[in-house]
Amino acid sequence: MTNFFKKLGLKKEKLIPQELGDYLFSLAFNWALRDGNNKEFLKLVLAENIDESYLIRELIVLNMYAIISVCDALLKNEEFKDSVLNSMHEAYYIFLGKHLGLEEKGIENERLFLNFRYNEYGDSRKEKRGPNELWPLSHHILKNLHRKEKIEEEPLDAVTMTNVMKYYASLVDLIHKVLSNNNLLK
Repeated sequence: MTNFFKKLGLKKEKLIPQELGDYLFSLAFNWALRDGNNKEFLKLVLAENIDESYLIRELIVLNMYAIISVCDALLKNEEFKDSVLNSMHEAYYIFLGKHLGLEEKGIENERLFLNFRYNEYGDSRKEKRGPNELWPLSHHILKNLHRKEKIEEEPLDAVTMTNVMKYYASLVDLIHKVLSNNNLLK
């Protein structure tokens, strides 16, 4: 475990919420870059022709949503969890300001956008359709990746929907493993 903390540039074996939040944002960001530039992944979700900056943004949001889902399941201390997630989002807003030049109004708009997406994804988890609870979520993810206001029930083939379900499930599993296997939550 010590090597893991060295890779993060940390000297101690217990993270404070801000460090964990910053780390989680770096995961969300780096995974979005990785997947947004992976031709095989893009083909699997029919996203080869989507604007790269738009795609990366949607993947960052999706990754942060998955992180929130895992933190909701793993972190029992509400105060600690809220602090971690607030720090993750603050790292995102700092990134937007420093690297994309967003000013206060743009960052406020992004906060509203995140709340909208998170609510949409959360609400989709309550929908009762498809083979499992991830089917509606996958549908909303694809709708957002393809910049559609509304997608009919099955606009994309079942293989694409299944690919998105598998992607999200593997993302959640990976986040869970990263957090629990490295004792980051003790």
